[in-house]
Amino acid sequence: EYIRGVLARYPTVNDVVLWNEPNLGFFWRPQFNSAGASAAPAAYAALAAHCWDVLHSFRPEVNIIGPATSSFGNDDPASSVHVAHSPGAFIRRVGDAYRASGRGRPIFDTIGHHVYPDHFAERPWRTHPFSKRIAQGDWHKLMAALLQAFEGTAQRIPGEPAGGRTVPIWYVEGGFETAPAAGKASAYTGTE
Repeated sequence: EYIRGVLARYPTVNDVVLWNEPNLGFFWRPQFNSAGASAAPAAYAALAAHCWDVLHSFRPEVNIIGPATSSFGNDDPASSVHVAHSPGAFIRRVGDAYRASGRGRPIFDTIGHHVYPDHFAERPWRTHPFSKRIAQGDWHKLMAALLQAFEGTAQRIPGEPAGGRTVPIWYVEGGFETAPAAGKASAYTGTE
């Protein structure tokens, strides 16, 4: 209802990101229940479904963006550092909850993901084949998780037509610190 109020007050706003990094305990708790079983993905899927219904009934052309997952997570409910789901596991479990609900409508119009690298100095196209991270260069891991989660359901996956358009992926957050190649350094000045 809060977001609906924002859309009513500001008619030029049409893109809504549902939550920020719900796969991290910093932003969504609990990630796991007291027995150590996954809890956040199912709760997030229920919230996304409710928001999609409320917002689309108010403004059918609204663009609901989710799950806006963080690029990292450890899948460890007992972690003393950071309790979180990895992005792939979170997406697959959101899909499990979605399928279990029997829902016949989508929960997202656009897939959102945050693509922070392992280290801010790495190249944007670097892949992370031996980790759970899904950074900018790991779009194939993101697509694999989305396919496993939603293929054959009313929640369309990127590249699949839905309602007269194709579902896109938006890299909603990311950040890199780069140094120019030695041969190009003379083209740069100052401290930018």
